[in-house]
Amino acid sequence: MRALLWSTRRRPGTRTGPVRVDNLPVIFGVVLDSAEEDWPGRNRLFERMAQLRPVVFLERRRKGSLLPRMERLPNGSYVLRAAFGLSAARQPEFCKRFTRRLDAALFSRALRREGLTPYVFWLETPRPELLDHISPAATIYDCMDPCFVPSEQAAHERRERICVERAGIVIATAASLERRMRTFGAAPIRLPNAADERDLESTLSYSDVRAELGLHGPVATYLGTIDSRVDLTLLTAVAVSMPDWQFLLCGRVNHDRERETQVLRTLPNVRITGSVDGFGGQRAIVAADVCLVPFREAPISDAINPVKVFSYLSFGKRVVATDIEECRTSRFVTTASGAAAFVAALKHEYLQESRSAERKAFAAANTWSIRAAEASVIIDQTVGAAPAPQSEEVTFRAVT
Repeated sequence: MRALLWSTRRRPGTRTGPVRVDNLPVIFGVVLDSAEEDWPGRNRLFERMAQLRPVVFLERRRKGSLLPRMERLPNGSYVLRAAFGLSAARQPEFCKRFTRRLDAALFSRALRREGLTPYVFWLETPRPELLDHISPAATIYDCMDPCFVPSEQAAHERRERICVERAGIVIATAASLERRMRTFGAAPIRLPNAADERDLESTLSYSDVRAELGLHGPVATYLGTIDSRVDLTLLTAVAVSMPDWQFLLCGRVNHDRERETQVLRTLPNVRITGSVDGFGGQRAIVAADVCLVPFREAPISDAINPVKVFSYLSFGKRVVATDIEECRTSRFVTTASGAAAFVAALKHEYLQESRSAERKAFAAANTWSIRAAEASVIIDQTVGAAPAPQSEEVTFRAVT
């Protein structure tokens, strides 16, 4: 009978002396269900960054896989499949330290084999356990969203504080999040969300799409998940007050909001489509006269830098939002508080000059490729020369 034994030992980094700060590989510190899925939003930052420097995505362990393995994706980036998979499995508390050390050793071994050390670990969610026992040249904590579940706020804050304390660089997407990071003693760097180049390159026609979708008259579109952020009471009141407008709500309706959409679904001028793919989302925006950000007005919404605004502006669309900070400070978004003011804002924007070219120019100056270049500069200028990190080397031997 054969058994597999493993051991680890500390070993010097693969380089001696100062670490080169140019072109350091970046590990995207979110464990994805699938590295090949089509992601909306901030994940596109790392797709674009892969054109500038090595980028490694992490993927969950799937059935049948045990040890992590590195693969090269067609876009030039890497994926480490079954990353941190051992410690993610159910296990007694006393086993977690052991499995985390083993996962970290396997992680370091996979990177080293591809020559991807030293590296920067870019953590996008407050999961400090991912940092246990690994040895990056630098850690970045990217505070891109607030905690959306009030009951988990205290635990979220504890985890986030640990991440900030362990990070050499702290980034925030919104002014509210910058202020929050400062309460942890950080000096955050602002890196907002951005526009997708594919939206800017679209050739869809306003009249053709409206004819295909059977839309006529003024149309208002919301593109995004209908989750805890969306003010369905406001949307219902606005749709009832504007029967001559059509409202196109495109995106998954979360289970906990399904009941609240029942009245909206009965209105003849409201169409709730459910989930749409990227092309379907583009069509919904192109068909619109005004696009919506109907988030609840609350501190948690003030901390959101809506990616959808960049999508709307990529098509030159007018945008009306509730009175949340990141929209209130944008010269391309009209904000309104309450249903009556929201109705008035929609009517006002519909009658105004579109400024379509100006809006598209703003989006073109704020794409994910531009953000990737900015992020690379942040890494190169902020990491600085550092001693080569220690890493754990894992070895296996079979015994009978």
